[in-house]
Amino acid sequence: MKKFWKKNDSQDDEKKENNVEEDKPIKTYDDFLTQKVGVKLYQFLHLTEFYILLTFGGYQTTFTNFIAASMDHWCNIPELTQRGFNQSLLKHIGIPTENQNSTSYQKCKMYSINYTAYSNDDLLSGQHLVDFRNSNSSLVNCRSGMSYDQSHYISTLMSQYELVCEREVLSTFAASSVMLGFFFGAFVSGQLADRLGRVRTAAVFHLLALATAFGSIWSPNYPLYLVLRAICGMSYLAAYTAYFTSCLEVLDPKTRGMLPLFMAFTQSIASWILPLMAYNLRNHIDLQIVCACLMIPSVIINLLMPESSRWQLASGNVDGAYKTLKKIAWVNGRALSDDCLSILENISKEEIKSKEEKQSSQKATVLDLFKTPRMRKNTLIVFGVWFAAVFGNYVIRLNIGTLIPGSIYLNFFAVFQIAAVAQLPMRYVAFYKVGRRVAFMVLLITSAGFAFLIIGLLATRIQALVAGASIVGYCFAACAFGVVYQYSAEIFPTVARGAGVGGGSSFGRIGGFIAPQVPLLGRVWYGLPYLIMGMIPLLSGISTFFLPETFNKNLPETLEEGELFGTKEYEERFGKAKELKDQDVESKLSNGEAGTEMNNVSNGDLPTKLDSNFTVRDPYYTDVQKY
Repeated sequence: MKKFWKKNDSQDDEKKENNVEEDKPIKTYDDFLTQKVGVKLYQFLHLTEFYILLTFGGYQTTFTNFIAASMDHWCNIPELTQRGFNQSLLKHIGIPTENQNSTSYQKCKMYSINYTAYSNDDLLSGQHLVDFRNSNSSLVNCRSGMSYDQSHYISTLMSQYELVCEREVLSTFAASSVMLGFFFGAFVSGQLADRLGRVRTAAVFHLLALATAFGSIWSPNYPLYLVLRAICGMSYLAAYTAYFTSCLEVLDPKTRGMLPLFMAFTQSIASWILPLMAYNLRNHIDLQIVCACLMIPSVIINLLMPESSRWQLASGNVDGAYKTLKKIAWVNGRALSDDCLSILENISKEEIKSKEEKQSSQKATVLDLFKTPRMRKNTLIVFGVWFAAVFGNYVIRLNIGTLIPGSIYLNFFAVFQIAAVAQLPMRYVAFYKVGRRVAFMVLLITSAGFAFLIIGLLATRIQALVAGASIVGYCFAACAFGVVYQYSAEIFPTVARGAGVGGGSSFGRIGGFIAPQVPLLGRVWYGLPYLIMGMIPLLSGISTFFLPETFNKNLPETLEEGELFGTKEYEERFGKAKELKDQDVESKLSNGEAGTEMNNVSNGDLPTKLDSNFTVRDPYYTDVQKY
């Protein structure tokens, strides 16, 4: 009986709570979504599709650690292979060593010897080498292609496209091509999603990403492969950006704030699925096929999803929005009443009005950020900081097999898993306990310190120490990558926030593009890659000292305020006025007189631009763009 009464009491409380919500006037889209449609099963299905895309689509970037891995190779000598010599004997007989005292064999040279003139006994005794030295002959390039050591990988891009010798540097372009696609992906998506719709845009690019993912697997040549990978990267990020926006628009403000936490959880799961697959699929063709097939469910679900009702209202398609919301309500176990259509018409008018006001308002461009000295200084430093943050993040993520010694599978898991856990307290301290400038300086300079430490640890030849230092250093770099969105958004004034953050993000992509090439510097000196990995964040961290602090500060809105931001004059002229303005806004919000700020956010701002107060005040929201 007690359980029965408790159950009834809870049901009564729930009904009372719902009645209170239903009594509230519906003025905004979020009000309608919460009170009439509900946030239940449909939103769960919508987010499930997004997480599938985020997890398995993201593999198209990180699996380059495995498919573009290096394989030990040497000249193929058919005359010796046909005699049945095993790999060890074949290299001993036909492949020269690096030098007289070396035990490692050259990869691209062979002896110029007619092996058919020697018996097996002569070859095993080394008579052919004696004759070779006496004839003063020189080494020659491989004549019959390459042989590859398949003890670890059965095949990679290196063996498929003969990326060896002078062409070996081209293997790093597999990751760079995807990063190049990322550069264009967010821009293309932002333009189309406002015109065609969020879900429709995501579906188009989703299909294109799937097609190029499969097409690149059987590309007949490497240049075409790189083009297809670039298109795949562009399409994936475009689909992700558009669908991410649709997720924000189908959630209420309370649930919307939890989205980054769920994304972090998804990334944590993804960090052990991919290395597990790569461990069991040593053929790079098989791994690419499986990763492409894993994208199919999300494509199918994407095609079945209705268009974003919020976008439909903002576009004036009230009937379409009503039909969409009716379906969502049905999935959530609710039914829309007859008066809902008139309510949606009023909401649509407000959405269109807000959109037109935003488009007609004067917006600054990137060029405006360089017109005044203080703003120019801040912009140049922020762009450099973006470069360092993106570079520091991707230089490890895309080079796990070359920069971190040990098992690539365990290191891959450790890099993503440990970093995901370690970043939570780091970000909490960075966002809520210390200033942005101090946090960013500490994160960048500490990551640089670990990079310099690795140079000394490499001399010890203790792989565990080097791997540990690399992973810890990556944790600081990854956290800095998350903070840079928030910090740069707060430095620029409102009218130039989108231009400033967008320009910084675009400049930072250059760092992501060159990150895969960093291990090549090890051919000059083994410590040079780590020296570069340390110098870039070190210089950027020091330059951050000359930026203004934004923590608990009133943020600038105009270009004039942006020029004075961080000075005493700014505090005297604008600080107190803004405090009164903020207090007035908070008073209205507490009295229910103001709607949520998300009502004024269009796809142009999410997630590629940050020019609304909401994106500045919510650090976790801005951080989700890093995925």
